[in-house]
Amino acid sequence: MLDLVDDLEFDDALELFTRTHAHCASDQLTGAVVHLRSLGLDHGDLAVRNVLVFEFTPEDIEVKLADYGETRPGGTKSRALVKLVLEVHALVPR
Repeated sequence: MLDLVDDLEFDDALELFTRTHAHCASDQLTGAVVHLRSLGLDHGDLAVRNVLVFEFTPEDIEVKLADYGETRPGGTKSRALVKLVLEVHALVPR
């Protein structure tokens, strides 16, 4: 998920990833899925591997949903969104 983080190695960035980041990223991803749903589309491949990080600081995170190759007419299943949100939250170090 931390693909586009400049100046940080993945492991270092992951150590800085907090619950606040997870909540913020989850909100942004939910908004993206709701927008797709409003257009009558299903992303088709909701997974952490399809989340790009554009901004990452100790205080904030900006993510984008990527890879629309499996997008089809229809609404995204709630289970797929819940699974993605849980995967994002699982990245938070214990």
